[in-house]
Amino acid sequence: NVEQMVYYEDASLELLGFPVFWLPYASAPDPTLKRKTGVLAPHYIYNSNLGFGVGIPIFVALAPNYDITAMPMFFSRQGLLGDVEWRHRLDNGSYSIRIDGISQMDKGAFALPPFGAGDQRLRGSIESKGLFSLTDKWKFGWNVIALSDRYFLQDYHVRSQTVRGSQLGEATSSVFLT
Repeated sequence: NVEQMVYYEDASLELLGFPVFWLPYASAPDPTLKRKTGVLAPHYIYNSNLGFGVGIPIFVALAPNYDITAMPMFFSRQGLLGDVEWRHRLDNGSYSIRIDGISQMDKGAFALPPFGAGDQRLRGSIESKGLFSLTDKWKFGWNVIALSDRYFLQDYHVRSQTVRGSQLGEATSSVFLT
């Protein structure tokens, strides 16, 4: 209760009465806790261009109003993809900044231009999103993104704050006052 953590020892997952997964030790934040620094559930991926991939998100609650999530993701064919996101809430709004990048091991894995990124070694993106209430009637905000190439998000299955669904090949940045 003091730590607001739940600890598991000798935990197992059973399917139809048969054990399928066992952990000697695990812990998780108490469900009443809103934010806690720690390791989040891993992400797994397989793709012929990337190989097998695993990413382990690490959440760091720096203060009640700002935090950072870093997710190093290792791909057997392409190497280490870095992903860092900073989020900050203020009295009148919030903003976030996200940076993703990789130095590809296998440059020839993707299609050549104009149908792919070709043999680029360094690929990545930086994006930011913000929304602030200036008064009860005026809002100011932005959605900006810069990409090394138009295929980066799709090739590495990076979720974007600003680019959605069918727009994956295109990115539009905007600053607005409403």
